Amino acid sequence: MPDSSDPSGFLHQHNDVPTKWGYITLRKAMEQSVNTPYVQLGEYVGYTNVENEALKAGLLRKSLQYDTPGFYIGTSTPSAIRMADAYAAFDKPKGTTAMPSSTADTVTDVLQNVVKNGTGTNAQALGRPAAGKTGTTDDYKSAWFIGYTPQLVTSVAMFKEDPKNAGLQSMQRPS
Repeated sequence: MPDSSDPSGFLHQHNDVPTKWGYITLRKAMEQSVNTPYVQLGEYVGYTNVENEALKAGLLRKSLQYDTPGFYIGTSTPSAIRMADAYAAFDKPKGTTAMPSSTADTVTDVLQNVVKNGTGTNAQALGRPAAGKTGTTDDYKSAWFIGYTPQLVTSVAMFKEDPKNAGLQSMQRPS
């Protein structure tokens, strides 16, 4: 992807940890919250396709960030309740089907692995099967956990805002 702010002219999406992952599967990338493969995947399938899936899952268009690399890894600003509702699409359908059951089953399997082996292992404290995803955005402007069991979906989000400056502020402490 082009990036005029980088001397090379191309985007170099960075992860929050210094680990050099190299080529990894999407499953491992989800488990360990490695963002770069999902930016690539988003570019491959296209903004419109990703946006349409988000809308079918219940997110509002006005909360979605416009076509930028960060869109694919969570720089939009839906409410926590909307995100919990969107994750319910991976559970048993209760009305309109948002996606094929095979897709929901695959996503659930991948997100269960995040809880079992990845960045969401604290959710194991529930003592029951769970699936979920942690996430932070560039410069720690937001932090999320959205998770579910067969009976319940929950979402926790943290943001920092400054009423004098529009937009999200970094939650990272200055060095």
